[in-house]
Amino acid sequence: MRPSIEVFGATIISALVSAIPFGIGGHSLGVGIIAFVLALLWITLLGVPAYLVFRSRGWVRWWSMTLAGFVLGALPSALFGWPYHPGIDSGYSAWDGHEMVVYEVHGVPTHAGWISFFHSTGAVGLLGAVSAFVFWLVLVLIARSGRQPK
Repeated sequence: MRPSIEVFGATIISALVSAIPFGIGGHSLGVGIIAFVLALLWITLLGVPAYLVFRSRGWVRWWSMTLAGFVLGALPSALFGWPYHPGIDSGYSAWDGHEMVVYEVHGVPTHAGWISFFHSTGAVGLLGAVSAFVFWLVLVLIARSGRQPK
């Protein structure tokens, strides 16, 4: 029963870590709660199974968990934000704080469009990496707290 308590605690805490940036810095508590629920679902559906596979193969290390968290965190952003849509006669421009920037022309991203894509995907991946590292850290701390002194 102990491993399930460890995984449960690590899942809750890592989801909280993922939601913190959305609940502070001018965002509302409601946005933070939604971010927490979505992070909890994502970690439960993909992160915990990845951990179980890693554990069965003896791959649970801080760096392997962090790398897996980056990939699993970046995955939805990369899939849903993929900017290349050839054949679609559309474009996209936006204000970047200094000037209007063209991100997509006729369904093909510009240099600025690719930079924006990799920046947003990398940022979400970094959040996933931090969350996965916290997941691993909680597992380690809970496991160490349960050891009997010799």
